[in-house]
Amino acid sequence: MSLREIGFELTNDCNLDCLHCLRDKEDTESYLPISLISRVLTEAKAYGVQRVSFTGGEPTLHPDFPGVVDAVTGLRYPYIFVTNGLNYLRVFPQLFGNDKRRRYLIGISISLDGAREETHDAVRGRGSFRRVVQAAIYLREKKVPFKLQMVVNARNKGEIGDVVKLAHDLQAERVVIAPLQPTPQVIKQGLMLSPEEWKSIGEYIVNVRDRVKLEVQYAMGWYEPLSFFQCRFLTMESLNIDYRGRLTFCCEISGLRGSHSKRDIVADLRKTSLHKGIQLLQEKIAKFNRDKLSLIRKGKMKDIDHYPCYYCSKYFGKIDWLARRFPESPWAGRAP
Repeated sequence: MSLREIGFELTNDCNLDCLHCLRDKEDTESYLPISLISRVLTEAKAYGVQRVSFTGGEPTLHPDFPGVVDAVTGLRYPYIFVTNGLNYLRVFPQLFGNDKRRRYLIGISISLDGAREETHDAVRGRGSFRRVVQAAIYLREKKVPFKLQMVVNARNKGEIGDVVKLAHDLQAERVVIAPLQPTPQVIKQGLMLSPEEWKSIGEYIVNVRDRVKLEVQYAMGWYEPLSFFQCRFLTMESLNIDYRGRLTFCCEISGLRGSHSKRDIVADLRKTSLHKGIQLLQEKIAKFNRDKLSLIRKGKMKDIDHYPCYYCSKYFGKIDWLARRFPESPWAGRAP
């Protein structure tokens, strides 16, 4: 174990309703209390954690986002966060106008799902593309490091190269290309590509990465040739704490839309210590790995199981609905 980062889902609230959103929309709005964040991070000092990340929902909608940042920087943790950019005129000045908040900020990730306004807005909502570009220009002028993150879907798959070019023109530090995860909403909207298409796009991204000067990161979830692939959550480099204060197996399948399975929840940190939670997570990962090794040994691991986030979704019962609700989906016949 080499625990480097703790991620907090500050809230499940969001000011957008993106077609490809992973998060369950059925829960009432919830926000992580600053007291829990402070306690967890105080305990985390013993592990040498290097940084903190904020996700959501939209993390900047936390009713005291500056207070969250102050709690983290007060413990001398560098921090990063993901945002859709809509709140930048309110939030960014709060961060950059304070020396300590600015000093410990090491990066911002802005979601961009198309190189054209109509492509991005079709998924995220009218006017959101312009807001992203404005936020990126603001950060560029303030010399704040930022990256753009694209989630590839059936509508924007042809714009990967153009998104990389736009990121370069906006002077982003890097661009992260991520695959989509199956949810009922995604399949209904026709956004989910086939496993074969994902594999081809993954290969294309590698080709793009090798040809451009800008750093292009290959996000988790794409096809992995290694049968026993270990992501940063399996190696315990990262921990994820959801908006209810629960330590979960990872961030990708946390609160996955369409699923009622809670098997990925490890511990409620409102009731137990981080130390105990890490011990329980270690045990859950060990069982996960034993089960996967058994699958490999018996020759039962399928090609589709090389998509690690899909494999975890299947393992934890997150996509049991697929075959029942969408039998025509190319993913359905391969789900349990």
